[in-house]
Amino acid sequence: MRQSLVHGTLFRGAEFIGTLTPLANGGNLVTLPTVIIWFNLIAAVEYYHATNLVYFSALIDLFDLAIIKPDLSSLQSVLLVGDFVSTESIRKCRDFFRACGSDANILVGYGLTEAGVGLTLSDPDTEDDSVGYLLPGVKAKFWNEDKKRFYEPDGKEHTGVLYISTPSLSSGRLDDEVIFELDEIEGEKYLNTNDMFRISEDGTLYIIGRANRFYINEEGVKFEAGLLERALKAQKGIKSCGIVPEYNKLTHDTEPALYVETARPCLGGYRIIKEALEQVYIEDGLISKTELPSRCVITDEIPRTSNGKVDISNITEGKVHGLSYRIEAVYEDEDLKAIELVPGGGGSRILGCDCAFQ
Repeated sequence: MRQSLVHGTLFRGAEFIGTLTPLANGGNLVTLPTVIIWFNLIAAVEYYHATNLVYFSALIDLFDLAIIKPDLSSLQSVLLVGDFVSTESIRKCRDFFRACGSDANILVGYGLTEAGVGLTLSDPDTEDDSVGYLLPGVKAKFWNEDKKRFYEPDGKEHTGVLYISTPSLSSGRLDDEVIFELDEIEGEKYLNTNDMFRISEDGTLYIIGRANRFYINEEGVKFEAGLLERALKAQKGIKSCGIVPEYNKLTHDTEPALYVETARPCLGGYRIIKEALEQVYIEDGLISKTELPSRCVITDEIPRTSNGKVDISNITEGKVHGLSYRIEAVYEDEDLKAIELVPGGGGSRILGCDCAFQ
């Protein structure tokens, strides 16, 4: 009998819809409490002989903590949801389950509770950081802010904010209360996901970042926080990151600050971040050099919400501390040649870290 196992938080969202297929074939759906020790979640797969697992992508790094490898040979598929999934994370996930005796297919999906259904699904054992293809019944349009127009999947590459429409799309209303608004496009209701996507010629979808995560300073310069977070998360050694606006009393301006959790702590994290920033800004040219954060804080752990996403509010409230650096750009003529991290950059943010500069 097929049994799908899903975390309690996911049961409230659209991501778990894919696990309902076994129910139509006489299978079972096992839901676990929202608050559960990670290893108990994995142990539950062995106990229930689960064949399908819906798993928070944010918890993949916990595989490194597993001393005992449970028997997960019953697993046939693992669906990763909740946040951006890098190729490094996919490989780590696959290696863990292989070590536990499972040849499960590793899939990545994207969905929204408001849509009432999963929206995309990757091919089994995908080797890139895409979220796959649009599922049947899902209509999509991509808003290009520069050209002020929508694009549809048409066999060409497009980048824009994703708008979706599904047969199960919520109205956004509860009795007389308006929870969220829908946009009418060509006579049909669409939901603005506020997620920036790139769709390739073959229809593969890639999340670029949150389109509504930006800040504007006193000079009117717009800083695309969501796009930089997505680009950095794809770099080797970056476990998690978040960018928040901080008011600088000296410049009387709002400046972006980068908070990062790295695979190696403290000074090892320094090298990881420096290489990641130079890859994004110099080697790949993914982000404009005018949008370089003013400072960086290397922290032991980035806080997350109950559904596994980075908890920006906890960062903005000053509850996250670590080693602080000032980020400086090194130019040769007008070309950005290097990015340096200078100790200090806020000075007071060194609480909760045991290491010292060497």
